[in-house]
Amino acid sequence: MMNRKNIENLQIFRKVFFVFSFFMLTLKIFAVDFGGLLTNNSSIKSYGSGDFKLDQKNSALLWFRTPFDKSGENYFASEVVYNFESDFDSEQRTNALDFNLLELSLAKNIDFSKIALNVGRFYFSDLTGTIFTQNSDGVEISFQNNWLTVLAYGSYTGLLNAQNIDIITTAPKVFLSDGKTLCEENANLSFRVDNDKIYDFAEKYAIADFMVSFPYLFANQAVSFEFLGAFRLESDSFNRMYATFAMNGPIYKTFFYNLSSTVGIVDYDGETEFSNLSKIGFDYFLKKISFGLDAVYASGEQGELSIFEGITKNTSTYSVRDFLYAGIIKTGINASFKPFDFLVFNLDSDIIFNAASGDKKEDVEYFGFQYSVDAVWQVKSDFQLGFSASQFIDKDNLDDVRKTSFSLKASLAF
Repeated sequence: MMNRKNIENLQIFRKVFFVFSFFMLTLKIFAVDFGGLLTNNSSIKSYGSGDFKLDQKNSALLWFRTPFDKSGENYFASEVVYNFESDFDSEQRTNALDFNLLELSLAKNIDFSKIALNVGRFYFSDLTGTIFTQNSDGVEISFQNNWLTVLAYGSYTGLLNAQNIDIITTAPKVFLSDGKTLCEENANLSFRVDNDKIYDFAEKYAIADFMVSFPYLFANQAVSFEFLGAFRLESDSFNRMYATFAMNGPIYKTFFYNLSSTVGIVDYDGETEFSNLSKIGFDYFLKKISFGLDAVYASGEQGELSIFEGITKNTSTYSVRDFLYAGIIKTGINASFKPFDFLVFNLDSDIIFNAASGDKKEDVEYFGFQYSVDAVWQVKSDFQLGFSASQFIDKDNLDDVRKTSFSLKASLAF
């Protein structure tokens, strides 16, 4: 006999299948482009203790796109995806079914200007690419011309599948290491994902974003300003707001820079705290190779600053623990080499410094080193193979921090 959780999963599957079938019938009215993607990702991970663990991920994705005119700027697009993961370390099996794209996009060109509207479920990222980076259900409207871009965005997270997104739901906790500290995901979350459900609704937040950019303000330099907010709808605690200033552009020919600085304002249980996230990067492009140098500072408890807290859980290291962009300094180099059109090699390496607490220079201490290498081979136009390896080496050689990982990925499009 079926247990209660299996019955709930079956009911959710039927509802998603009904919505999927409805859109399939609707799309038959128009010309439809469609396809799919099958992905296999097998990883072997070794922790500080030397034990090897296997993590297996598989996914199947179907996509549809219906253009409304010849320009391709007005369309309806959707993606439905099934994800399976088996973590042999925790013996956890996860099945998730989701619409990760359900978007209506409309655009209108007026003289030298363009107005665009996106409605539905689609991906959105803030200027930093670190604070909020995920799918959400909402509306985005933008206006742009040769010298100005204005964008307004609002969304709701409560209908998303919590299996496929990562929202930071409480303030990060501090990890202790040899008397020092580093910030990681708070294990005592007020919201927990039910991994036995194929679709578990995420925590309810309202997301708002307003951005103004001047793409060619001077000497081909772009200057942007952004306000981003995440407001918890189930309680008044842990509301987050961010004000970002960003600049980017060419320094000389194929040598570019990108910098941003964000003031974070967090209201947690009636207390207001200020924090900072600052990023700078340089990129140099040649015909078949590119080089990059970047640095990130996410404040800890330095003077009047508090621990920086984002919205989406973006981890900053390849370690066992989910260290966030919080109380950390990371600087590194990267390179990309494309010897042939069908083959790409990437290399990244970073030095990590602990900046979670203290307001003195000596309180910022070396924490660890990490690197990753990967290769992507486009075997055929519809078949791709990838290999990646990464390692995080902390200075204290802790079993629950140090990690080595090898992954083999294959994807088939149809």
